[in-house]
Amino acid sequence: MLLIRRTREEIEHAIEIKSAHSWWTRLVGLLGTSTLHNHHAIWLKPCRSIHTIGMQYAIDVVFLDKEQVVRKLASTIQPFRICFAPRGTRSVVELAAGSIQRLDIRIDDQLVLI
Repeated sequence: MLLIRRTREEIEHAIEIKSAHSWWTRLVGLLGTSTLHNHHAIWLKPCRSIHTIGMQYAIDVVFLDKEQVVRKLASTIQPFRICFAPRGTRSVVELAAGSIQRLDIRIDDQLVLI
């Protein structure tokens, strides 16, 4: 799948994304990986909050509502942290640290998977 960032002004291709929609794939998530490349991400659905316990590297996190509109951004979440989602969050995208800034993701952008 590809992750597309949609704003009112533009649509731009962002990154390749892996789906984690089953209980098991959400449980495993990025555990056991040594890095997350700038052009990859994981989409956890359903998901309301995340943790980086057991992770070896920092990540950026995007919290999405049911329409996949960005409701919260969390940059460079270090290993062994917990990050809570705002009310209404339905899914989460985990990206390489620095991706939110690099891709210019903002609150109210819509992320679309194709």
